[in-house]
Amino acid sequence: MDDLTKPTPGEGAYKALRFLSKAAAGTLPGGLGGLASEFFDLVVADPAARRRDRFLMEIASRLDALAERDRFDVRKMLDSDEVSALLLHSIQIAIRTRGQHKIEALREATVRGTVAESDEQREPGYVVLGIIDRLTDHHLIILKWKSTTHRQYTVADVNNGVKGTFDRLLYGQPTFDDPTQLKHPQQVSGFGEPERFVEHQTWQNFRLAHADLVALGLLTPIYKQEFSVENYRQKSRQTSKVIGHEVSELGKFVVSYTAKVE
Repeated sequence: MDDLTKPTPGEGAYKALRFLSKAAAGTLPGGLGGLASEFFDLVVADPAARRRDRFLMEIASRLDALAERDRFDVRKMLDSDEVSALLLHSIQIAIRTRGQHKIEALREATVRGTVAESDEQREPGYVVLGIIDRLTDHHLIILKWKSTTHRQYTVADVNNGVKGTFDRLLYGQPTFDDPTQLKHPQQVSGFGEPERFVEHQTWQNFRLAHADLVALGLLTPIYKQEFSVENYRQKSRQTSKVIGHEVSELGKFVVSYTAKVE
């Protein structure tokens, strides 16, 4: 998946050629300068536009597959000003978006909003698109990981090297047992566990994303419970100590809205 904000080598050449063509056009006899400029625009395609068009083609392919299964009425989509507005909003976000997970979430949210049966049902799409615009790949990896139930591994599984035993250390992302493979290793395993490492910047990015998700209300605190027995009945009391975080209702909605529409 392309980074929609990262210029390709062709874009640098395109801008240089365009500048040269404009400069050269000014040296031509009257009337020919404008013609040379238009000819350049016709012959040389803007690579940035091609990246935008590729994003649109991916959406079109998804919609075409859904239309073949009678998931929505193409004619209603073509006649809807709201659909056009949603697509325009999505494209504007896509052009300044980087990261594969973010592009995929943006695409699926756009598809879901497009196939909505009414403008009122399409309205949440704008909310989700706005949230996605604010997030990074690290945010989305955390949200998806925490929204999924994962297998619990035993000490024997860890000792036997069962696949997936270290997934929980960094939201399912790869970790390494040899720190010499990394430029700036950061240990992510706990006390008494086999040592596992990742790049320090990767670890830092996930920490920042986690804190940001809490600030945005997409993750909510889990508070420690205290238990006591009174008159032979067990009672519980919530303390102020935070022992973890879970996906909030808003976070769950974002995850569900960006899931692939089948």
